Amino acid sequence: MLPDTKDSDLLIAIQWHRSNNILLAEKLYRAFLIKNPNHPLVLSLLGTIYIQKKSPKEAIALFKQSIKLDRNDSFSFCNLGIAEYDLKRFESSFSNLNNAILLKPDYFEAINALGKVYIKLGFKEKAFESFSLSLQINPAFFDAYLNRANLYISLEKFYEALDDYKKAININSSEPYAIQKYGDLLIKLHLYDQAITEFENLLIVNPNNKSLLLNLGICYQKKGKFLKASGIYDRLLELDRNNLEGMNNKAISYQYLGEYDQALNLYKKIIEIDKRFSYALLNTGVILLNKEDFLEGWKFYENRTKCEGMVSHLKSSKPLLTDFNISNKVIFIWTEQG
Repeated sequence: MLPDTKDSDLLIAIQWHRSNNILLAEKLYRAFLIKNPNHPLVLSLLGTIYIQKKSPKEAIALFKQSIKLDRNDSFSFCNLGIAEYDLKRFESSFSNLNNAILLKPDYFEAINALGKVYIKLGFKEKAFESFSLSLQINPAFFDAYLNRANLYISLEKFYEALDDYKKAININSSEPYAIQKYGDLLIKLHLYDQAITEFENLLIVNPNNKSLLLNLGICYQKKGKFLKASGIYDRLLELDRNNLEGMNNKAISYQYLGEYDQALNLYKKIIEIDKRFSYALLNTGVILLNKEDFLEGWKFYENRTKCEGMVSHLKSSKPLLTDFNISNKVIFIWTEQG
């Protein structure tokens, strides 16, 4: 959260910064510093611009300069800690965030950032306490809900994570990462009916959200409503015609509907775009085997070992069988299918 100020010129720059026009905000901050080169707040604000621009080293130099001018500036200590975190300097980040909290005990942004550092240092219970305390101070703090939800996921507390993702989305219903994580978790928990209702409602606000459309299609597919799923994937492909996940799932719908030639055409298109898209290769193999084209089908089917969640590739020091003259040989058979 950016600080307030009574300086009218600086206030204009901060307002542009809050509206996410960082190019104009940076220009105004630099103009201000020409007249006031030792203004600690503006140095710190310029540092936050560099954090947003993914340039933490430049940000750190500005925060340190600001702190030299004002040792009681919690804002600079907090952002210095965040920049150090971005550079994986977790102990230094921990120290600076604690300095910010000592100066301002209700600094919920710093407390939330400290929670992320605790995770990196291996203290998940402390991280949970930090995120929860941040939310006690500010119950509408989006980032803390998201961070606590991700922590719940790592602890396999999926329903608690689901609740926190939902609270985050209620605060900001347009944030794509939260929507993606929430959707993935609903599908992981097989809550397809709830997911369909949630995704349809979110699409009213975010009609062009590709993650929502993809996950909604998956849910209809899981419910066996393949025509409905196919229509959802059409909406997704209108927005992004080369969306490989959408194309692959639409082809799967064709497959379940018995439209094998249309499915094969889509898989072919996917493979032309990305020769390593293993699910399209595998599914091509499945269709070819169903069509009794065994020579080509088995070749494509070998890609099953590259698909996440499918069978793992057999690891052995023994060579693969290539000579099918099996006399006087000991052959190990891999019971892949159970």
